[in-house]
Amino acid sequence: MTDVGASEAVASAGAIGRDEIDSLATLARLSLPDDERDTFARQLGTIVSYLEQLQGVELEGVPEYVAPLPDAAPLRDDVASAPIERAAILAGVSATRDDLVIVPRFVEG
Repeated sequence: MTDVGASEAVASAGAIGRDEIDSLATLARLSLPDDERDTFARQLGTIVSYLEQLQGVELEGVPEYVAPLPDAAPLRDDVASAPIERAAILAGVSATRDDLVIVPRFVEG
């Protein structure tokens, strides 16, 4: 469980204002009551403060990341193969119309 006092102290260092929360909520198309605005402000302040701490980490002498197994997932050869039959593709989807896959709308416009 997190110590609320410590969390609030850290959040004050990277304080996020109500105007910034309102702007972020608008961009995310969220409607936030006042109590949730305050909660998000504290939480985002804590995140920003932590990121500021990470920026202060001394990296001199720390080697760059090297994958432990450089060829662990080699790419396959780019070889043409037989196309997948339309019926097989359509059999695995939840909604079709005129041999087309119907997907839910996810972009407003």
